[in-house]
Order: sequence, then C-alpha cells, then structure tokens
Amino acid sequence: MENKTHFRKIKDPNWLGSWDLMNEDGTFGKLVLTIKGAKTDKVVDHKGQSTSEAVLEFTTLKPMILNHTNVRAVAKALNTPYIEDWVGKQVTITVKQVKAFGEVHDALRIETVAPKPIAPKKAFTQDNFEKAYKAGATIEQIKEIYTITSDVEQEYKTYCDESKG
Repeated sequence: MENKTHFRKIKDPNWLGSWDLMNEDGTFGKLVLTIKGAKTDKVVDHKGQSTSEAVLEFTTLKPMILNHTNVRAVAKALNTPYIEDWVGKQVTITVKQVKAFGEVHDALRIETVAPKPIAPKKAFTQDNFEKAYKAGATIEQIKEIYTITSDVEQEYKTYCDESKG
C-alpha cells in the first residue's frame, strides 16, 4: 500500500489530531506520550476566529488542544488537577468516534488510566563489551536495550576493531 497523506496534516500541521494516529490501513493506533507542560495558547478555529485554548505539550510530538473531556481525563489519569504535577508524566492518546455538530467525527481522547511506566534502560558499560561482541550486537541493537553515551559507543567500536585482529 502506498503512503498517503491525510488532508488535515497539511491543513492543521501545528496541532495533534486523529489523523496523526492513523495507520496505513486506515485504522487508528495509540500513542503514549510524556507531558512537557500545559498552558493556554492562541488557536485559530475552523471559522478563522482566534481563541484561547488549553494546550498539552509533549516532549516528542506536537501539542494537543484540550477540550473539557480531555482535560478532565488527564487530571483523572494522573490523579491530580494541578498542571504543574503533570510535567514528566505519561498519558495514552487514542481515537474515538464522537457525535458533534450533527455528525460523527474521529476525536482524540486521553485514556483516564495512566499507562504503566516503562522501566528505564540500563547503561551499556565496558562490562557488557565482551558479551555484546560475541553476540555480534550492532550499536543500533545495543541502543534498543541500553542507554549508551557517545564515549562508551566509541570505546565499544574500538574494542570490536581490536578484537577482530
């Protein structure tokens, strides 16, 4: 199937929308995102009117405009109504079909249960070099399992080069 671009990605490129969760087959996935902050921001609506809206910012993706349903869902999922307490926490975003303005629309929804935290990766150190080398692990494979500093990455590459010869 060829990659296709939803028209909303060019019409509303600054805000997260349901189209950003659409898979190639037209179904919707879920996103687990870390909150960078929440604030009020100027938003231009579909009529060209500028309004102030609640916005949720994420560490790795564009921001999401929060309606009343989603702002309450964040507070419930994170067990606090205080936006300062949301920073660094994760939420799960899904797409639900909702009836609004006399039509059914795909709408972003924040799940009211916070995702289970992912355990942090362990650091890749010299203690791991021999085992990783014998397994033929590439740097990309190591990065999937461990965190690795650029210095340790270079040391590992040197270790691999020296072990070959």
